[in-house]
Amino acid sequence: MPRLLATMLLVCTVAGAAYGQRFTQLWKIDGGSDPRYPNTSDWYRGAAYNPVTDHYLVVSRALTPKVYVHNAATGALLDSMNITGITGGTFVMNDIEVTSAGVIYAANLCTNSGSDTTFKVYRWANETAVPTVAYSGRPGTARIGDVFDVAGSGNGTVLYGSGNSAASVIQTFTTTDG
Repeated sequence: MPRLLATMLLVCTVAGAAYGQRFTQLWKIDGGSDPRYPNTSDWYRGAAYNPVTDHYLVVSRALTPKVYVHNAATGALLDSMNITGITGGTFVMNDIEVTSAGVIYAANLCTNSGSDTTFKVYRWANETAVPTVAYSGRPGTARIGDVFDVAGSGNGTVLYGSGNSAASVIQTFTTTDG
């Protein structure tokens, strides 16, 4: 959680400085104050804003994997997303992103060792949908899933994934049907 909060603060600070704006913290979650968010920093690696619902999604690997849905303005916990069928990888879910149309994608983390080296990307049509597998395979031999991003929407959706080492390359995934 500290890594996630520090990253969000850095992004807001840089963006604010670039545009001469100041940001005000609306809410925060203190690790350890909520059983869903134990004070263990590496259990939270991905978060994304959904512009369609005005919700903030947080991937948690604490206890059992979850995607928590928060009100973006108040931080109130609203729900958790369906994760039926999400399996495999070094970490089952590591990062999450949302398109401008509200379609949600999450990726696992897989390394080039261990029992499951399959990289998976899951897709939810919206926050209440059941996830589907958008991609499952092994693109190269390097670690992948540390970095995950999405650009565009619909038929123009492009997904990017990469690892955390010099040997990692950016893998690009596109869709033909959105």
